[in-house]
Amino acid sequence: MRHTFVMDAMAACAEVALDYRPPYDWAAFLRFVRPRAIPGLERVGADNYHRSGVTVRKDPDADRLVATNAAANAGAIASQVRFFFDLDTDPRPIAAHLAKSRLLKRIVGRHPGLRVPRCWDPFELAVRAMLGQQVTVKGASTLAGRLVERFGPPEAAILVDADLAVIGLPKARAETMRGFARAVCDERIRFDGAVPSQEMIGRMCELPGIGPWTANYIAMRALGDPDAFPASDLGLLKAARAPSPRKLEELAERWRPWRSYAAMYLWETLHDD
Repeated sequence: MRHTFVMDAMAACAEVALDYRPPYDWAAFLRFVRPRAIPGLERVGADNYHRSGVTVRKDPDADRLVATNAAANAGAIASQVRFFFDLDTDPRPIAAHLAKSRLLKRIVGRHPGLRVPRCWDPFELAVRAMLGQQVTVKGASTLAGRLVERFGPPEAAILVDADLAVIGLPKARAETMRGFARAVCDERIRFDGAVPSQEMIGRMCELPGIGPWTANYIAMRALGDPDAFPASDLGLLKAARAPSPRKLEELAERWRPWRSYAAMYLWETLHDD
């Protein structure tokens, strides 16, 4: 896949057009990231995504997204946009595989081109996941906004010693986040692809307060693992009508190697219903 750049000297900005393999369910992508946007860092409009002077929208006339960067350095953000918006995936073989499932067939047909929203910054996504433990999506976003307001964009070196009680975080979860930040600083947890995703999931689960749900969710969105699957997620259990995470894991075996996309389709059924 390719991308092209356009400079606008009058507007002092740059645009980069990023191709993707169609189809692309843009509305579903925005619907997922909108309630999870971190106040003070991200904003999701009716048809676009915005952060740090960068606005991304779908070209209505071509199979591409267009990223406009007010800082006029669009080349620097092209790879972030490609990863975050899952542009290098071919959705057709994924849909063909998942549509074999009687449970998923209908939703796959209704949402061609569903993508896995990845992340702009892996550690930031991990922080957002930890804030989401045992709270609502809205509650986690509120906590994330407080964290950004107090400490700035999440950085491991800053949060490793931060007093997170000031944002209303319970003591145990604050220690979980500091421990995770410490592991990132020590390079036990890495987001550069140097360690296989399954090994990284195992390393995360060894950290106090990090369970399979958190580790797999981080693997889905921060590591770009197409087969990670947070089986204990309440929404997934409800959508699949599974009585337990173990039963859902058994059911999900037939969705390999695209279980992350299966999770997205299951979450989407909750909106459709």
